[in-house]
Amino acid sequence: MGRTTIFFLAAILIGLEACTGLVLKKDDSDGETAGKVAVRTVMGVYTLGISELFMTTRRREWEFHEVVIHYVGLKRDDVVSDWGPPAATAALDNGGEVIEYHQYGPIVMSTYGNRYGATAVASQSTCTVRYTVDANHVVVRALHIGC
Repeated sequence: MGRTTIFFLAAILIGLEACTGLVLKKDDSDGETAGKVAVRTVMGVYTLGISELFMTTRRREWEFHEVVIHYVGLKRDDVVSDWGPPAATAALDNGGEVIEYHQYGPIVMSTYGNRYGATAVASQSTCTVRYTVDANHVVVRALHIGC
């Protein structure tokens, strides 16, 4: 690879990571929204649209985060009512418990090739959501991994 190619790839990667803060959120002021849109427009041209794909993923992550943390302060029954029975539970010494849910993404087939042939690999993403519930059955913490 030439220096120009390496520089271009490095610039795109740095630009994509910088785009994380440019995700539009419900509580952004009008000025913040206008500024983010202006910068995203320039970044979209610079990165040939890749930055917008990256930010779409970040927006989905943020929206899911909002759904998960919504239950903090609510009762355990509210979580179970909306999410169904947990996939796993663990009792805590303080009388509380941790309840866990799993969501599975689509199965994706990938093919890796080399000079000896090709190998097909199936993979599936897993999202784990954990709620910590206190002894009074109130959700005190929410965590999501891989979502």
